[in-house]
Amino acid sequence: MPLKTLLIIATIVLSPFAAFAQCNNGVQHDQQAMSCVVGTVWDPVAATCVPVTSS
Repeated sequence: MPLKTLLIIATIVLSPFAAFAQCNNGVQHDQQAMSCVVGTVWDPVAATCVPVTSS
């Protein structure tokens, strides 16, 4: 087989592996480090900083 044909076959065979390497397997990696300003805390339900209320 010519070299060009072998390279094309290798590319076709290995392409799915390269695409799979980009997957996150169900794990979310979109979390960002952040902090709230003084006097507020992170509310995971509202997904925002909310003022601290003292009781």
